[in-house]
Amino acid sequence: MKAFNNQTNNPLVSVIVPSYNHALYIENCIRSIVNQSYKDIQLIVIDDGSSDNSVELLTKLSKEYGFIFVSQKNIGLSATLNRGIKQYAKGKYITIVASDDWWLPNKIETQVRFLEEHPQFKMCYGKANVVDEHGEIKYTYGNAPKTDDFFKELINATEGSFIPVLTVMYEREIHDVIGYYDEKSYIEDWDMHLRIAYKYSIGFINEPLACYRYHGSNMSSNTVKMMNAMINIVKKWNHLSDYSRIINKWELIAFRQLAKNHKKEARKYLLPASKSFYKVGFWRGVFNLIIG
Repeated sequence: MKAFNNQTNNPLVSVIVPSYNHALYIENCIRSIVNQSYKDIQLIVIDDGSSDNSVELLTKLSKEYGFIFVSQKNIGLSATLNRGIKQYAKGKYITIVASDDWWLPNKIETQVRFLEEHPQFKMCYGKANVVDEHGEIKYTYGNAPKTDDFFKELINATEGSFIPVLTVMYEREIHDVIGYYDEKSYIEDWDMHLRIAYKYSIGFINEPLACYRYHGSNMSSNTVKMMNAMINIVKKWNHLSDYSRIINKWELIAFRQLAKNHKKEARKYLLPASKSFYKVGFWRGVFNLIIG
């Protein structure tokens, strides 16, 4: 087994941390990175207009650990990630973690070893522990695809992506082929992973690599934006042979998810979803739209 930390030609890993109003958690995140078993790391932290004392904390931590720290006016997550990649990232590999999450100590070393030993994969990911605001583990998620068609399974993952985004590592050079993060998308990670999966092979590491902190301010808690973004992403793949079936399935899900608490948004999906009038999910949505 390759012992990376005893060598001088280890591949550099660029770690990008987009920070936004996570003063309560940011120090734990940063220390989980600088204390990784793998040391050939370029750490880039970009605060995207936080209104709490994140900038003060990160300024102090950057002096302590010597990482790149940028404080900017709010431009959004995707634009922040693109800035980090285009302007600062120098590594062979890129990996990203939100400022309220953290990594297990061997996360980077495990993934670098995997990618170096399996060059057929341009990206890999593992499992993540979901923890509450107090750091208590509630469950673990992330799994390998069940079929050989990674892209097809990912675009049909209607119960939620099986890729924990905070465990992803990929080769930087793929951006030269597939482009960068969509700055208009609310679900930039799923959009990016679909583009990667369509073009390249993706590997899975069957062990927890990180901890995802679930709390009320997580982006994933905004149902309306999530549903609309999912539909917009699927529409990008209208050249697929089975596109009609895929988009109809997502329109039905959006209608059903929004019908009870977001009736105005749900109505715009009523007609498209009606193509699945024979499905129980459609009539449950209609019931919630009228009664719920």
